[in-house]
Amino acid sequence: MSIQDISRTAFLAGLSPAKWEKLVRTSLSKAQHQDPPDTVGQNIFVGIVTLFTAYPANSTLEDYLQVALESKLIPLPIFSESFLEFACPSLQDSATLDIICRLVLNSHYTTNSPSPLGTLISSSAPISFTLDIIQKSLQFLRKSYTLPQSHIHPLTQSASELVRLLLSSIREYDNASQKSAAQSAQLVAEINQTLQMPLTMEVRQTLETWLLSSSLLISSGPDPGSAPVDLYAGFQSSLPSARMSGVSSADSDLAAHSLLLQQLLVYRAASVGCGNESLSVTLLLSHFRSTPVNPATFFAQLLLAAISLLSQHPQQSIELGRGLLWRAFIIGRLPRFLFRFQEVAAATGNSDVDFRAGLHSALNNLFGGHQDLLEQCDMSVHAPSSGSMSMLSSVDSLTDYDPFKQVTFRQELLHALISVRLIDSSFASTLCHTLSDHPGRFVAEAQELGVELDTYIDGKLSPETPLNETIAFLDRAMIDYETHALLSEVISKRYATWSDSLDLDSLADLSKKLYTHDHVVDIISLHISLPDLLSHGLAFLEDFDFAAVVDPQFALGHFGDVVLFLQRCLYRYQLFSFDFHVGERHFSAEYLRSTFMVYGLDALPQEERKIVNDWLKAVFDSQSEGIDDQILRSTNPKMLLKLSATLFSEGIAGSTKFETPDRDTLLGGVSYFLGPLLNWTLVGVLRGLANEIRRQGPMSAVYLVVFENLILTGGCPRAVLQMAGRSVLRLLAEPELQSAMQSAQFNLPSVKQAINAALGIHEDNASVPLAITPSLAHADGSRVLIRTVLNSLRGSPNTPPVPLMQFAFMPPHALLAALYHELCAALGPQSQTPAHSSAYALSNFLFTAPRPSGSGPPLFPYLLKVFVPSLLPQLDALPPAERTPNVTVLVGMTCAAMNATLSLERATRAVMLFEEALASDRQDRPLFVEKLTRQFISYLRRAKGPASSLILQKLQGSPSFIANFHI
Repeated sequence: MSIQDISRTAFLAGLSPAKWEKLVRTSLSKAQHQDPPDTVGQNIFVGIVTLFTAYPANSTLEDYLQVALESKLIPLPIFSESFLEFACPSLQDSATLDIICRLVLNSHYTTNSPSPLGTLISSSAPISFTLDIIQKSLQFLRKSYTLPQSHIHPLTQSASELVRLLLSSIREYDNASQKSAAQSAQLVAEINQTLQMPLTMEVRQTLETWLLSSSLLISSGPDPGSAPVDLYAGFQSSLPSARMSGVSSADSDLAAHSLLLQQLLVYRAASVGCGNESLSVTLLLSHFRSTPVNPATFFAQLLLAAISLLSQHPQQSIELGRGLLWRAFIIGRLPRFLFRFQEVAAATGNSDVDFRAGLHSALNNLFGGHQDLLEQCDMSVHAPSSGSMSMLSSVDSLTDYDPFKQVTFRQELLHALISVRLIDSSFASTLCHTLSDHPGRFVAEAQELGVELDTYIDGKLSPETPLNETIAFLDRAMIDYETHALLSEVISKRYATWSDSLDLDSLADLSKKLYTHDHVVDIISLHISLPDLLSHGLAFLEDFDFAAVVDPQFALGHFGDVVLFLQRCLYRYQLFSFDFHVGERHFSAEYLRSTFMVYGLDALPQEERKIVNDWLKAVFDSQSEGIDDQILRSTNPKMLLKLSATLFSEGIAGSTKFETPDRDTLLGGVSYFLGPLLNWTLVGVLRGLANEIRRQGPMSAVYLVVFENLILTGGCPRAVLQMAGRSVLRLLAEPELQSAMQSAQFNLPSVKQAINAALGIHEDNASVPLAITPSLAHADGSRVLIRTVLNSLRGSPNTPPVPLMQFAFMPPHALLAALYHELCAALGPQSQTPAHSSAYALSNFLFTAPRPSGSGPPLFPYLLKVFVPSLLPQLDALPPAERTPNVTVLVGMTCAAMNATLSLERATRAVMLFEEALASDRQDRPLFVEKLTRQFISYLRRAKGPASSLILQKLQGSPSFIANFHI
C-alpha cells in the first residue's frame, strides 16, 4: 500500500494524527526500497493535498500536515516547495490554501531564522531554483486575488507575506550576477504582471525594488566588456541626495529650498534628515553648486524659505506642534549646517568665494524686505506641555521668565548665528537695535550654581532627580533653543553609557523620562542620529542577563521602561526596517513590531509552548496564587513580549469554553498586565486583540470586554495608547463590528476619548485621516497630489508644507507616471514661467531627494532602467506631432535629473574628502550616475524605435548633457 493510500485510509477511518503518523512510519520501515526523505515527504504532501480537493479546509487533514512537519516526515523546504508546485495550481478553495500557507509561514517563524534560505528553501539550492520558487509564489499571489476572501482566512495577506519572505532569500546569495539575464527577464515579466493586482503597499514596494534590480542586470548583461552590476550595492549605497534646480529662476530656487528644508525636518529621525549632519551639508553644497547664483542670493532664498515655512505654523499651541519644531530647527540646527557648509565649500573648490559678505547681504535683505514674515515669526511662543506630566500648568509663555520676556525670533536667530561665528555682534546690532547679550536662561541658572551647563543638564536627567522635576525641566528646555544641541549630546552620552554598561536602573529611569515627555525626542532627533542612539538600547536588550538580577519583579518593570522607549521611537518615526548597529554588531528591531502576532500553541516550539502554559496557569487560573519569582526568572523578557498576545488569546479562549465565561478570573488575570510589572507588553496585546476582534466579528464579545478593560482601567501607559491608538481607532470605525460592540455593551465613546487624549486629537481635529489615503498608491491619487504640490509651489514665498511622507510611500511607477503626465501639462505650450520653474523644482527634488529606509527603490535609477523603457512603446505608437512634445518633456525631466544627480554625487565626494571618509585614490573613480547614464544611452541605441531615437537625438543636442557626461 502506497503512502498516499495509507493517508486516505487513515483519514476515512477517522484515525487521529498520531495514529496516522505511526502507520506511515511503520509502512516506511517495512518498505523494501527506501526512497530519499525528500521524495517521501513530497509523496506524503501530495497524498494529503489530494484529499483536500474533496474535503476543503478539513481540520483533520490540517492536523496531519502539522504533525508531518513537526515530526520531520515532511522536511520544511520540501513542504514549501511542494505547496507552490502542487497545491497552488490544483486547489481552488481559498480557506484550504490559506491553511497550508499559514503552516508554511508559521513553521518558518518558529525557527527564528532571519532568512527563508535553509528553512523554506534548501540552503544548497542554486539561485536558479530559488528564482523558480519565487516565480511560483508570484503566480500564487495573483491567484489569491481571484478567489473569495474571508476575515478568518485572509488568503491575499498570507500569500503576500510568503512572497516578501521568499524574495528576501536572494540577499543571501554571495553574488547577484549568478542570476542569468533570461531568468531575470522571466522574473521581470512575473513582477510586472503581479503589479497589476491591488497589492498592499509593502508588497508593491518590495516588488518594485526587485523589478528595478532585475532590470539593472538585464540592461547590463549584453555588454560583454563590462563587469556584472552588483544590484544590492546599487540600492543600499543609493547616494544621499537632494533636490536640484533645473531652471535658474528665483521662483524655482525658492521652491527648491523649501523642499530641501522640509526634507531635512520631516525625516530628521531617519538617516536622510537633519540628524545626519554630513548628508545635510552635502545637500546644501550640491544645491549651491548646481545653480548659477552668488552666495548672497543663495543665502537669501534659503533664509526666506525657512521663515516662510515657520510663519505658516501658529505658535500658540497647547502642544509642541510643527511651529515650535520649525523654530527649533531654524534657530538650533540650521546655523550649524551653514557654518559647516561654508567650511566644506571653501576647502573643496570655492576658496575664492566671500560667504561672509554673502550672508551679510542676505540678512540685510531679510530684515529689511520681509518685515511681515518676521513679525509672524515673532509671535510669543508658549511653553509646551508634555501632556500627562507637565509641571508648567500655571506658566503660559516666556513672559513669565525674566529677563527673557522680550525675546523675539529675530533676536534668537541672530544669537544663533553669532554663536557659530557666522556673524559678529556688531553686525547683528545693525539689524536689531534691541539685541541683548545676556546669557541663555539655563546658562544663567548654571552660573548661579557655579557649574558648567552640561553638568547642570546632566543633574536634571540623573536618576536621583524625580520624574516630575525632570519633566518640568524638559518642558522649559523645549523653548531654550541654544541649549538643544548640548541637551541632545548629554542625553545621547548618558543613554549610550548606561546601555553599554548594562546599568538597568539608570537606563530605565532615563527611558521613562524620555517616553513620558511628548516632545523631547523630536528635539534631540534634530541634533543627533536617533538610529545610533536606539542601537545602544537594542544592544542592551540582547546583552542584559535577567537571570542574575536580585529582585526580578522590580527588574522586569525597569526592563519594560527600556522596551517602551525603544518601541515609542520605532513606531513614531517608522524605523523598524533600519539596520541598527554598534560597531560590527548589527541588530534588528522587527521583533518589537511583531509583538501583535498570535501563535497557535501547536505551531510553537516546545520551550515556548511551556512558557505560555506556565503563564496561563499563573495568570488566568482561578486556583493560581499569582506570579512568583520563579516564573519571572525562568522567562526571558523578550520571549514574554513575543508571547503576550498569544497568552491573552489563549486566556480568553479558555474562559469561553464554559457556558458562562469566568469573567472574574479572566479580568483578574488581565489586571496583572495593568501594573508596572507587565504593562509594557500591552502594545502587542492591544494590536493582537484588535486583530482577533476583527476575525471573530459577531463572536468577539469577550475580546471586547478585555479590550475595553485594558484601555479604560487606567493602568495602560499613555505611551502604549499612543503606539496602538490609531490601530484601535481604525478598528472601532469598522461598520461590521458596530453590532458586536452594542451587544457587548462596549463603552465606545469613553474608549475613543481615551485614545484621542493620548494621541493629542481634539474634537475639532477628530476627522483627520488616520493614514495615507489608499488611492494615493494609484495613478489618479498620485496625479492629484503632484498637481496640488505644483499649484502650491508656483510664485509665492508662502509655500505650504509638502506631504513628503506621501511621496515616500507611493509606488515608484505610479509616482513617475503621475509626475510625467503633470509635467506634460505644466510644461506645455500654454504654461507660464512659474509653472515651468516649480515643475522642474519638484521634478528634480523627487529624483534626487533621499528616500527613507523601507520606502522602495531610489527614483533616479528607476527612471532610467524601468520607467523610460516602459514608456517607449506608448510614445512609439503616437503620431509624430504628439510624440515630439511628449518626448521633449521626458528628455527635459531625464536630463535635469541626470545633471542634478551628478552634482549631488560630486558634492558627496567633496564632503567625504573633507571629512577624510574617502581615500584620495578613490576620488577619480567613475561616478554611479555616469555608469547608469552610459547604460541608458547604450539601451537607447539598441532599442531602435522612433521614440528612443528622438530621445537620443535630443540628449546629444543638450549642451549641459554633453558637457557633463561626454557621451
